[in-house]
Amino acid sequence: MNQIKYILSAGLILLMIFMGIFLYTTFPQSGIVVINETPTSTNSPGSATITSKGEQVFKQNCAACHAMNKVIVGPALNGVGLRGPWAENKENLKKWIKNPNPFILNDPYAKQLIEKYKTPMPPQGQLSEADIDEVIRYITKS
Repeated sequence: MNQIKYILSAGLILLMIFMGIFLYTTFPQSGIVVINETPTSTNSPGSATITSKGEQVFKQNCAACHAMNKVIVGPALNGVGLRGPWAENKENLKKWIKNPNPFILNDPYAKQLIEKYKTPMPPQGQLSEADIDEVIRYITKS
């Protein structure tokens, strides 16, 4: 009987940890001020971190798989606007973020990404056009 209580207690603790991680990563954190124009940071003691909308959306939706200058799950994004089908047409980058599947099926560069990283980019249909514009502005200025 004690083993059952121990297993149930351990399971409950793990469930609480996973729920805490989910809630922490799903909802915006306090201390972030959203400014729609230029990303700036203040590092003076006692001041809030100021970040752009694009950076905020990036951190909430993209940073688990991407960084600007290193490979995580997907490729580093530094110079992304100069690569693949979005180098030819900037609107393709917006389409890729919203739904990469048509590119994965038809574009040689996108097929190479899948071969190299082994994980297709999931569609980001939850993002509005304005959010995608902000993320692109953020990743192409960094």
